Amino acid sequence: MGKRHHYINKAYLKYFINPNIENPNNLFVYEKGNVNIKLISINDTAVKEHYYSIKNIDGTRDYTSFESYLNKLETQASPILKKLNNCEKIVDEEKKIFSKYIASFMTRVPNFIDQLKKLYDYFDNPKFKDNAFNELAQEFEDHEKLKEIINEKTPQNELDRISLLIIYNFIEQKYEYFYKMKWIFMKATPEYKFITSDNPLSWENNSSNIKLSMPLSPNVILLMSENSKILDKKFIASTNGAIKELNKQTIISAYKYIFASYKSENINKIVQKHCDHPIFNFKISS
Repeated sequence: MGKRHHYINKAYLKYFINPNIENPNNLFVYEKGNVNIKLISINDTAVKEHYYSIKNIDGTRDYTSFESYLNKLETQASPILKKLNNCEKIVDEEKKIFSKYIASFMTRVPNFIDQLKKLYDYFDNPKFKDNAFNELAQEFEDHEKLKEIINEKTPQNELDRISLLIIYNFIEQKYEYFYKMKWIFMKATPEYKFITSDNPLSWENNSSNIKLSMPLSPNVILLMSENSKILDKKFIASTNGAIKELNKQTIISAYKYIFASYKSENINKIVQKHCDHPIFNFKISS
């Protein structure tokens, strides 16, 4: 077995485990297209072999370079995530650090990698036209160079390097987009709890005020808004109806898997109704 990498880090997933079940490191996993709800350890959840590794020209693999970069982001964000889940206020510098963490959740996941592969196909095939991927190409300052090096002769190991470089640049260049938004932290009710997924950052289409959401635990979800009149970094109470709508959006935005601290046939029914992969919204301003 090769090196295993988590595309959703365990420090985040651990907030969604249920401490009352027999194995406290397990969470419930729902899968689009599979009606069976599984109880899986966070050690085996949201993980793939060689996900961040790069095959070198000599045949060896670099397992650690990109993983080390993500580990640094996670280490910096971990105490902030803990504060937010304890409903403690954070300062602007902590918000900036956590913004990079959020940006990593947008790009390190299989949904983003899948869209990059489609982008490579777009460059390879001039007959394929899709405005979404054309907009993605425009997001990169050196996209002409990108087009030049991504072609039918580009070896897979070089595509791996390009993918990780794009993820890195996106995190470092676009995190301020999230930092500049107004953040609202909504608290769950005793009856209803938040769920998360393998694509935790959701674009909200049903509200003029809320642009993005990201569950932080079963008890807290982060909502982001471009409305300058909203008070930043405020904790508010939720309603059962609001939680159900936000959970539905989390399911729709999921690539394949939904993670929860509890088992629910109602959630599973919604999961099976929304089996399509989400379309990534690449066009964001910096």
